[in-house]
Amino acid sequence: MFNQHAKWLDICKNEVPWRAPISSLNIMLSSTVWRQDHNGFSHQDPGYVDLVTNKSADVVRVYFPPMLTPYYPLETTV
Repeated sequence: MFNQHAKWLDICKNEVPWRAPISSLNIMLSSTVWRQDHNGFSHQDPGYVDLVTNKSADVVRVYFPPMLTPYYPLETTV
């Protein structure tokens, strides 16, 4: 589904200049555990992010939340 939507956005942007700008498709991934067909569950599988980042920068932008792991030792000492 994502591939088709990205392809449609790319075609509309580059080949149909008279069309008005199209709204973005926002997908928020809330887990790092994804089901894989060949071996069950995989933690932090980068497959979807890899698929998305292979698209043109005009079509896709990827944002990651800040990592809070370095701050955990500070919480335990305070």
